[in-house]
Amino acid sequence: MRHSETEKEFRVSPLSRSIRMDIFSVDEEENIYNTEMQDKKRNDLVKRSRYYQSLMDTSLLEPGIPNYNHLNQTYLIMIMTFDLFGYGKYRYTFAPRCEEVPECTLEDGADFFEHTWGKPGGSIRGADSFAALS
Repeated sequence: MRHSETEKEFRVSPLSRSIRMDIFSVDEEENIYNTEMQDKKRNDLVKRSRYYQSLMDTSLLEPGIPNYNHLNQTYLIMIMTFDLFGYGKYRYTFAPRCEEVPECTLEDGADFFEHTWGKPGGSIRGADSFAALS
């Protein structure tokens, strides 16, 4: 990683809700990563990831830049102590994909939901806290 900081705040306007990212990182290719730790299961985490992604994008273009191709690739990684989707996987990876032509993707970043419990075949086993991940 070229740059990392913790508890980074994004605020678009004093009239809108800001976000505070647990870990904000930029790699050598200028890809942006937001890593979030979630210990409590909430029913709004999917929508929260969407909101975080949108605010990250909002901050990436300077005013007056007409070309959206200058947006960096962004990735949201949510590490949880529970299985948000209930399928027993250690990782759920979401990326924009065409339903009619599955091999047609937008190459527009991805969201990763990872948790510390899952069925055999995953990479993290039996960890029940974030301390076990380090």
